Parts: sequence; structure tokens; C-alpha cells
Amino acid sequence: MLFALNTTVYFHKPSVYPQNRKSKNKWNPFAASAVLITEDHKQTEGIITMKFKYTSLYAAILTASLGMVGCSSSSSPTAADSSVTGRITGFGSVFVDGVEYETGTATVTKDGVPVSGDADLKVGMIITLKGSASGNTGEAATIEFNDDLEGLVQVNGLASGGSLIVMGQNVSVDANTNFESNDPAITTVEDIPANAVVEVSGYPDGTGNILATYIELKASDVADYGDEMETKGVIADIDTTAQTFMLGNIAVDYSSVSLDFVPANDMFVEVKFNADLTVSKIELEGDGKYGVKGEVGEDLDIEGMITNITATTFELNGQTIQIPDGVDITQYAAGDLVNIEVSVDANGDLVAKKVEEDEANDDGSHFEIEAQVDAVNAAEGTITIDGKTISIDSFNTIMDDNTDAEKYFNIADIVEGDWLDMKVAENADGTFSAVKVERINASDAREKVELSIRIENGVLTTGDQAIDTALGGLSPDAVLQATSLINSFANQGEDFEVKAMLDANGDLQSLMVEVEAAIAVDSAGTVTINGVEVTLEMLPAGVSLDDIAARDGQQVEVKMDLLTGTISAMKSELSGLVAIDATTGEVTVNGTAVTLPAGLTLEDGQNVKLELDAAGNVISMDIEHQSEMDGADSEQDPGSTTPEAGTGV
Repeated sequence: MLFALNTTVYFHKPSVYPQNRKSKNKWNPFAASAVLITEDHKQTEGIITMKFKYTSLYAAILTASLGMVGCSSSSSPTAADSSVTGRITGFGSVFVDGVEYETGTATVTKDGVPVSGDADLKVGMIITLKGSASGNTGEAATIEFNDDLEGLVQVNGLASGGSLIVMGQNVSVDANTNFESNDPAITTVEDIPANAVVEVSGYPDGTGNILATYIELKASDVADYGDEMETKGVIADIDTTAQTFMLGNIAVDYSSVSLDFVPANDMFVEVKFNADLTVSKIELEGDGKYGVKGEVGEDLDIEGMITNITATTFELNGQTIQIPDGVDITQYAAGDLVNIEVSVDANGDLVAKKVEEDEANDDGSHFEIEAQVDAVNAAEGTITIDGKTISIDSFNTIMDDNTDAEKYFNIADIVEGDWLDMKVAENADGTFSAVKVERINASDAREKVELSIRIENGVLTTGDQAIDTALGGLSPDAVLQATSLINSFANQGEDFEVKAMLDANGDLQSLMVEVEAAIAVDSAGTVTINGVEVTLEMLPAGVSLDDIAARDGQQVEVKMDLLTGTISAMKSELSGLVAIDATTGEVTVNGTAVTLPAGLTLEDGQNVKLELDAAGNVISMDIEHQSEMDGADSEQDPGSTTPEAGTGV
């Protein structure tokens, strides 16, 4: 006898779900090899997954019916209420934190506005999802996406090792950041121009710094952007007399806007700006308390970045997490990405129950590959690329396709000959697992190879035959220059790490090295970095030898192409107190004159840390707030410099 159930069957693209690394016993009773008639009536042969939507009221009936059609008599896992805050890693439904959630009946909101299904969601967005989950599958009841920032790009220092400064906030990126552009001429985050408008989602610390998991270029110029801009953060350094406060690195003047709440330090707010950067509206964000919240006794899953660790607490995305006895986080440090399970105690505090390394964490075992696919084994969930067999776990691998904007991109869509940009983890057993997979155009493809180069008796050698061959095709002068520069950076006989880049044809394009070195200027005015004499031809466009010589004795971080002998990026750090000359308006930090980009302001007496590029331009900014320095619920000195009324930034 068969039971007639009021269920919905979802047929979707052929996809493979290898064993989740977080769960050894993956329950997937509906996987089968079959001929599938898809919605567009095209016949597809492969592995399919049928997912039945059901409630706990007839879960037992479903289990019984499975038994009638030959399934094991053992009971299925019990679905449990779940709340997860994390990055979307792919679609098919929605993949978050190693679980695939069906979204057919979910209520989805974007920045507080209801939207239709998951159509407006993108890989990399941080969402909060509530629903039920069992093993690696679940069903979403609600999905909320709220961006962290949508506003004006004031500085793009990414190419020089800095950050995007957006509305005064430092936005950093890593290999996992997903970038989408509404301007076909701008294809990378490094290409985003100043005065563009971007939307950012990621891991904020609440004080003006965000590690972006998703960036969308909304407009190449603010003049073409018709909407309000916005940023969120925690109020600091409030001056109720002048009616100003700091929001991260932004000085906000609220004297010209009406508020429906009384602002105070530590409140979590959203500030909206007009195109001319005047403040148009300030709203309390949620209940005004920063971070993820839940009911007493509720368990929550949160993904994010550790920003601080003490003996009894750590901060995740700037939110304090209690460390109880029995939970060990000594293996982690500030900057690590983790997945944590927390419970909400009677005080509303979040208490860690379990902490696991996020698979997207960028540690020493990770490397990048941009290369052509040699083979695909969808049944095994692996591809062969660059001579390596790499497993792709649909539940945990970040999957995206910038070739034809295929939203539901997974291993079933990859074919031999495709060009992929991949971040790969080397496992302890010598196998390889994909952390991020992005399909790219062949014309954009470059292969990055980590090399250990050795200088032996003045001869450059490496164990990578492909690179040996490429070097062999260069002119004698080019090989001599590369060898000479490598000798300058490495001692005789020692290994030295560089990153080689090949084009789509396998020809060597660059040999990049990143080093920390000291600038020295001798009596003749000759400038050297780590013993390498610097000439004007070696410097980035717009940088003079005088710019470099002015940093005599300073430590700098340099990115240099050993093949061409050119410096592609250089940055240094400047920390100290801000002083503003009341007559000339000149800004100095620790006695050094600083030229600020348009739209950025500093206040007299602030303690700041700036990163500067080779020409001395600001590429990132971090302000030490007074309340953080002295622990007081401070008000600014009425005599200090405040932003012009209504400017906001």
C-alpha cells in the first residue's frame, strides 16, 4: 500500500553532493541516477536529487512510505529549528554554512523590503536564515539580507595593499570576496574608481572595518546614482552639545536631522546620506544593540571573523562571545574566520558551545589556481586541473560563474576546457579540496603558481618544469635581471617564495615577490630598498624618487615584479596624533604632513593609524576613538575641530 501525500517535489539541475566534511553521515535517500525532464522539457541524464517538503505532523508517514518503496527501515534524522547567520556559498536552493535550504515557501527580505524568492540574493551575501535543518538539508522559513554599507568610494587602495575607503569605512577583501559589477568596463575590485557607489556585505567589527564577502558596483560615478547612500555602525565619541558623533571612521553631524530616539555611545544605528554627503536620516538599527541576537536558551550558528581574544571572551564580527569552561579557542587568533555555535544565556549574552575553523579561512595550506580544466568526474565530485585532482563539495565550496552569470552554478556545469579561478586547500592527507570556484573567460585567465626558487652558484633554479621552460623562452637580459633581483632579496642557497603568473598560453608574465624592507638613501642620494637600487623606471606611475627618498629609514611593504624589475605596489604605516594648523589647515600625523583625499576628514587630537601608498596617499585609515583609549563614556572637547554642519563625512 502506498500513502498519498500532499507534498511538493523539486526537480533541479543534476548536481552532486559529496560527503560534507562537517558531517560524516550525510542523509540523502532521494539521490538517484535517472533521466530527468526539467522545467524547459529538455532531457538531462545524470544525478538528481528529489526533495520532499514536509512538516513534523507527517514526518512519520513519510518515513513509513519510504520503507514501503524499499528504503532502509531505520528512521530518518529529525528536523530541528535552526537559526544561522552566514555567507551564501551557492544556489540550487540556498547553501549556507554547509546546509542546503529549500526556499520555495520562505519569506525573503532585502534591506527590510520583501522580495520574490532568492532572485535578489547573490553568492557572498551574509544572510540570517531561520528554518529547520537535518544533516546537510533544510527548509528556510525566513531569510533576511541587510547590507553593511552602500555608499561612496573615497579611496581605492587595494592595488597598493590597502583597502577601499567607503563612506569613511575600511573595506578589505580576500580571495573569497565575490565581486559583481554593473559596469562591464570594471571587472575587478582593484578597478573600482573613486566616486563610485558600491554595496558591501561582509564581516564588520562595528568600529569602521569590514572584511567584504560580497561587493557590488552600483554606479561608476555618484552622479549617476539616484538613491540614498547608507552605512551602519556603533556610535562613539558622541558630543551632545555639538550634536556630532563618530560612526566608525565617519564624523556624523546630526544637528540638522530629526531623531525619534536619543543617541548615545554604543548604540547601533544606520545613517543615510544624500548624493552631496549631507545626512538625510538616522535610524536606530533594530533594538539599537549591535550583533546577532536570539531568545534565551536558543542555539544560533554564526559565521564570521575573530577580532579580539581575551581569557574569557572573544569578539566575532565585533560582537562579544563568552568562553565557558570546556571550550578551547587557543588555536585561533584575531583575523581567523570561524563557524561557531552559541547559546543565549539568561542575560542575553552569547555563549560559545562549539568553534570550528571556517573552510574559507586563508591559512598557509591554501593556494590559488587559474587554469584550464583537464577532466571532470561529476559522480565523484572531483575535477582535474593543473595536474591536481580537487574535490568540490557543493555544500561548502563557494561557487560562482562570471562567464554567463549562471546563478545555479555547480560542478555539473563545469566541462573539460573551462577556465576556472580557484582557491584550494591542501588537506593533511595530501588531497586537495576546493574552497572557492569561479568560472572565468579564457581571455581573462592567468595561472598563479607558488614557487620556491633557489639560487645556486648564481643560477636560478626551480623544480617546476613549466616555469623552467618559460624562463628558457625569455631574453638573456630578462633572465639576468630576474636572477640579479632574486639574488638581492635572497641569500645564496636559500629558498625564496615568489608567485609566478602565466597567461592563457602558458607564457610567463611576471614573477611577483612581496617583502618587508627598509628604504635607505646614501650621501649621493641613491635610494635602495633591501639593497636594490631604485630608479624612476621601477616606480608606479605618478611616484617620484623624491617620494621614496622622503621615507629614508622607514620600513615598507613592497610588491615587486622580479621579471621586469618594476614595483607594482608599496605601502607604509604612519601612526600617531593628528595636529591641524588653525591658520593653514595643514594636517600632520606624528609630525608628518598628510594630504587627505577629498571627503575624508580628521580631527585635531585624534590618534590614528594610516597606511600610505608609494606616493604618500592614504590607502586605509583607522581611528582610535577616545572612549576606547581611556575607557570613559567620553564627550569631545568643545574646543576640538568638528565637521562642518551637515556634511557627515
